[in-house]
Amino acid sequence: MPAKYVSTNRLKTHCAGRRQRLVSILCAALGGVLACALLTSCTVANKAPVESRSWPTPEYPADKTPVKEPAPQPQIQPPVAIQPPVAILPPVAILLSDDVPAYRLIADELEKRLPDNPEIFSLQGDTAASAHVTGKLNDSGRGHIVAIGPLAAQAASRLTDRQVIFCQVFNYQDQGLTAAHMRGVSVLPPAELQFRAWKSLDAGLRRVGVITGPGHEVLIAQARRAAQFHGIELIHRVVHSDKEMLYTFKRLTPEIQGLWLLPDDRILSRRVLRDTMEYSSKHRKQVLVFHPQLLQLGGLMSVSAMPADVAEQVIAALHASSAGIPSTESGLLPLAGMHVEVNDRAAQQLQIRAAPGLGVIADVP
Repeated sequence: MPAKYVSTNRLKTHCAGRRQRLVSILCAALGGVLACALLTSCTVANKAPVESRSWPTPEYPADKTPVKEPAPQPQIQPPVAIQPPVAILPPVAILLSDDVPAYRLIADELEKRLPDNPEIFSLQGDTAASAHVTGKLNDSGRGHIVAIGPLAAQAASRLTDRQVIFCQVFNYQDQGLTAAHMRGVSVLPPAELQFRAWKSLDAGLRRVGVITGPGHEVLIAQARRAAQFHGIELIHRVVHSDKEMLYTFKRLTPEIQGLWLLPDDRILSRRVLRDTMEYSSKHRKQVLVFHPQLLQLGGLMSVSAMPADVAEQVIAALHASSAGIPSTESGLLPLAGMHVEVNDRAAQQLQIRAAPGLGVIADVP
């Protein structure tokens, strides 16, 4: 998938929705799908055959009544565990922001897992088509809608009489996707897994910076706890534009060893991404990026979601919605794993030796 970003000058003359679409598409997860099957074998032990005997019928004397055998006692059956009823999913419709592989891969995984064939619609990246497509969604009679990508989530949010599950959206609060009929799946792998992988790559990592737009207090609080667990201090800064992002990063550089780059399309642009990577390379700072394509710009390691994992969490959210289970504190269901790629050239320049087994990391208990 080509990485397309809009420059800062173009942002002044183009709508913010186009920039959000381009950067959001880039932050959508591509790459390998975790498909690991666990085989178990069962061995039956040989037992000796039971000897069969013929017992003679007892003879009672004529002057005596036969001795009655005690009546068999009824066997007490163990109590049967009552299983809670499983929520039956109503027919599902899938709405795509655009026909790009990052979104289609998730839709394909959902088609494999949903009991009924879902009906798929696409906005094809056109916000003007949302009214027409949502009209078709409304006429389809589907009780649940899975919206993949920001444009799809915004369009589906207007259908307040349906339950909407969205995914591949980072700035969901900023886009008003916190209504009662909506819940989502995180676009990012768990922070604990990300810092675990980063720490295994560089055991000396101690101070990391992260820069976001406003409205991510819950995410940063969770990430700070995860970083502390791995002995990392997370330094957070809030900015409001791409120019402020680059300026803040340059000022933060002397205090940190690396930058945790998040897919906040409000403060990222093509120019800022390029300049940030160049500046970090010049000052020997590590950058953990959210998409493998950003490794070409000098990122040290990329962590991205896997389509199969996203689909599994979407289905879990569908079941929770059908059962009336309240959503989580952040309103997002976390992912369970991630795909990892390491830029060997950047690691060599930083004198970091990549540890084996970093390809896929799953949150396995």
